[in-house]
Amino acid sequence: MKRYLTPIQQAESTDTIQRIPADDSPVGVYRVDDGSHEVVAEVDGRTRQLGVRDVGVSRKKNGFAPVELTPVSAGLRVENKNSTNPIVVETSPTDHELAKNEYIEITDDCTIQLGIGVRIRANVRGTTDKADDTMDVEETPDGPEMEAYLDALTENITLRVKNDEVVDCRNKLQELHDTIIEKPVDAEPYDEIAEQVGETMEKIEAKINDQLRTKTIGEQLENEIEHITSRVVNMYDRN
Repeated sequence: MKRYLTPIQQAESTDTIQRIPADDSPVGVYRVDDGSHEVVAEVDGRTRQLGVRDVGVSRKKNGFAPVELTPVSAGLRVENKNSTNPIVVETSPTDHELAKNEYIEITDDCTIQLGIGVRIRANVRGTTDKADDTMDVEETPDGPEMEAYLDALTENITLRVKNDEVVDCRNKLQELHDTIIEKPVDAEPYDEIAEQVGETMEKIEAKINDQLRTKTIGEQLENEIEHITSRVVNMYDRN
């Protein structure tokens, strides 16, 4: 099983789209206590900047991060250790608000919202942990195989859009986003494209989660999906 976190950021606010592994040790998220309001993730005593500043994210208290994500056999445990502000875990089709000392275990992808505007996507890939890890998630291919893989994946997305299969479309966009993060390329529009795929996926998620909204993709979002998938394929074809 693979578990990792991806900060959801505006493309112009970060130089790289990063992925933080959460397979072996707990990941704490907190605001540093130096007046900068910088939000970081800490794993095994090492911190990684998330590229956002938010005064609404709590600082460490008594050595503990306010929010902690811990690998468990079924996926990830998201826990509000001591945050004074609620932590919202967005899953399909329900959101869960975690007060202090509350937690939830997730077995699939979710989005974690904390502070005023910090959002982190948590991804769980593969089967539950076992003594032998023979059922782990497959590696994404490289080179010509990568191009064929992306062609097939984007065709699959197009088919899901055509048939108004909203949930399947969201899942395939997640697969596309995971691929981009796992296999970055040295191209100027990389960060922008990766961020746009994430934003498009969020729009699909909003349709799934909003009980009052029609569960169809719609022409505007259909055009957006066509545009961004074409940009992904063209970027990898050139690199």
